[in-house]
Amino acid sequence: MIYEKIIKKERRKVVWDGHFKSSDGLDTIFFKRISFKKKTSNLNGKDSKNKKHLNIFFVHDILEHHGRYLDLGNQLVDLFKENVSICLIDLKGHGLSTGTRHYIQDFREYSLDLAILIRYFKIINEGKDNKFILAGQGMGALVCLETYLNNRSNVDGLIISNPILKTFIPWLKNIKFLINKFKWPLSVLKVPFYFNGFDLIKEKNSAENFNSDPLIGHTATVGLIVGILESIKFIKEKSFLINIPVLMMISKDSLISDHKMSTSFVKTIDEKYVRFLAYERMKHDILNFYITKNVFNNLTNWISDEFLEGDLK
Repeated sequence: MIYEKIIKKERRKVVWDGHFKSSDGLDTIFFKRISFKKKTSNLNGKDSKNKKHLNIFFVHDILEHHGRYLDLGNQLVDLFKENVSICLIDLKGHGLSTGTRHYIQDFREYSLDLAILIRYFKIINEGKDNKFILAGQGMGALVCLETYLNNRSNVDGLIISNPILKTFIPWLKNIKFLINKFKWPLSVLKVPFYFNGFDLIKEKNSAENFNSDPLIGHTATVGLIVGILESIKFIKEKSFLINIPVLMMISKDSLISDHKMSTSFVKTIDEKYVRFLAYERMKHDILNFYITKNVFNNLTNWISDEFLEGDLK
C-alpha cells in the first residue's frame, strides 16, 4: 500500500509526499511527487491525455537524499508542463526513509523498492501514453541500471550521471572474504573515507550546503560499499542487454567515479541507443549541478528528442 498527501499547491504545480513499505516489509520508503496541474483540454481542443506523458524518477547518490534534486525536478515540470511527472525517492537508510543509516544488506533491495514506485505511477497515470525514465547520479545510477535490467519491459529510458563502476576504495576487495564470513559485525562498520562536498561539487555554496545538510552522511558502511561492488559486477555482466535510449554524462575529474571505466562501459551498449557527454572540470556532481546551462540544455534536449518530439509545439 502506498500513501500520499498533497503538501503544496502552486499556481501551476502540485506536490505530494508519500511513503510505502520497503520490498522486504521492514522499513518505510519516502518519496516526493511533482506534477503539473491537470488540464481538461489544450488550446486545440484535443484531450491532453493523448500526449506522451513522461514519468521521471530521480535516484540520489551515495549518502544523499531526494531533496538535492528537488530544484531540478521543479525546473523540468516548469519546462515540460503536463507532459511530465517527477518522482524523487529516498533509498532505504537514506534521507527520510527508515533503515540502518547508509547500510544495505542486499543492494537489490534498492531496485526492488524503485520498481514498486514504477508500478504505482502506472496505476495513477493509467490511460496516458506513458514513458518511464530512470535518472541516477553516482550510486543512484547503479540502482537505475539494476532496476532496468531486472524490469526491462517497464523502463523506457535511462539518464546515467557519473556511475560508480569501479571501487574508489581498492583495499576493500582484499577483505571481502572476511566480510562474507563475519557479515553483521563487519558490514555495519564505517569505511575511513570522508565524503566532503568540496571534493564532489564544483560550486562553493552547493558544497557548503552539502557539508551542513543533516540528512547527508559523510562516511559509508562497509556493507554499502560491498553492495556497490556486487552491483557493479552484475551491471557489467548484463550491460549488453541494454536496448533503450541512454543519456550518459560523465566528468573527467570525479573523485568517486572513474571516467575511463565509464567510457569503456558505454562501449558495451549498442551506440545507436547512447548519447555520451563528457564534461571538463565538473567534479562528480553533474546531475545536481543543473544550473550550468549546457548541462541542463543537454539533459532537456535529450528528453525532448527521444520522447517528446513534436509534442511541445
